Amino acid sequence: MDEKNRVAFAYTSLRNDIICGRYRPGEALRQEEVASRLSISRIPIREALNRLCAEGLVVRSTYGFKVFCCTRKDLQDLIHVRLALELASLNIVIVAASRSDARALADAADTIGAGSCGLSFIESALAFHGLMHGLSGNRRMAAHICTLFVMTELLAPVKGEAKTLSTYKHHVASLVRCFQTRDRLLAAQFVESRLTSLFL
Repeated sequence: MDEKNRVAFAYTSLRNDIICGRYRPGEALRQEEVASRLSISRIPIREALNRLCAEGLVVRSTYGFKVFCCTRKDLQDLIHVRLALELASLNIVIVAASRSDARALADAADTIGAGSCGLSFIESALAFHGLMHGLSGNRRMAAHICTLFVMTELLAPVKGEAKTLSTYKHHVASLVRCFQTRDRLLAAQFVESRLTSLFL
């Protein structure tokens, strides 16, 4: 494996570990430990951590790096950014989505929380968001939305009804119906309601 592939491997492994909960919000990411676990040198680990820092999933600490852990103010700021991007994306994708796209979204929605293909709730929910916003044709916007999804749904201090599986599945089912009827306004209302509930 060349250096570029080692960095990509380290980045993907660490990102997946954060998403899957191997590392919790605020937990230190020790380069030596990660390098040993992945059987690669510290140099690609450091580069991967710097990339995750640029995305916001990891932050620098006094002694190296740690998983992002947001405050209530951070959460409020992130939700405002996520809302703006999701609404911009939905304006594009609901009109552009074909019937087969809507069916694919419905199928992806059905896997959320079902443990299908070994995916956890957060992984299947993230896959749904990636598929939905990927329909915009704007890879950068879709990638930012997915990162914000992880930061606000997984790494944020969200509690209560907003974080339950049934509430999230209801939200996703509502979005799928909006795709089937091409109702942008109703989709925007559902997204705004969902994101507002994360902060209450």
